[in-house]
Amino acid sequence: MTDLSVQAHSIYETLVELNKNLSMTKFKMTGYLKVIRDGKLYKSLGHSSFKEFLAIPELSLNYRTTLGYIQLWERYERLGVPVSVRIDIGAKKGMEMGSALERHPELLELAPHISSSDLLTEVHRVEGKVFASPAMPSPDCTTYEKYVKSQPCIICGRTPVDLAHFPRTKVRADNPWYVIPLCRIHHREQEDGGMAWTWDHRKHWGNYFHNRIGDLLNKLESK
Repeated sequence: MTDLSVQAHSIYETLVELNKNLSMTKFKMTGYLKVIRDGKLYKSLGHSSFKEFLAIPELSLNYRTTLGYIQLWERYERLGVPVSVRIDIGAKKGMEMGSALERHPELLELAPHISSSDLLTEVHRVEGKVFASPAMPSPDCTTYEKYVKSQPCIICGRTPVDLAHFPRTKVRADNPWYVIPLCRIHHREQEDGGMAWTWDHRKHWGNYFHNRIGDLLNKLESK
């Protein structure tokens, strides 16, 4: 091996080790943060809310990201996943598996050994391809938005509703067709929960999108 190759492999091994240590630190922090949140211990520290506590300069933690980590921590606890396995998987892959992990625990064995994109493909496969999105023509977005506004909240059935973008990614949020009807309460939950919320409620928006929006698009195209 050349000197450059030796240096590259050395740096690579160091990065892998540092990444494992970082994952371990994140999970340890998440456990403590969950205790702070659940026991409302932030009040004893002089803060009126958990969100306010996370924002202190000494922590500066993102509220939505922290909630996602706590939700992942709780899921791992329910499944009895050892901490060593959690670290091997990493937080990102754990979030990508979402609640699918509870229905398909075999993903635990697969996750540490494949890329994030391959893991998502496998999740889609075992979940029946809920996330597959059909081609979406745009005959009349205004009519489409009026249609969505006329529907009840897909979670609780309340009206009126907001036009809520999904999934929570910028590329799809920029597409006016990627919206679902959510009441103000569940829209706020979606905003706070981020991708974790989207994963856990995928059957609601997946069924709505595939079963109802397709019919609407067909009607608009036939005009």
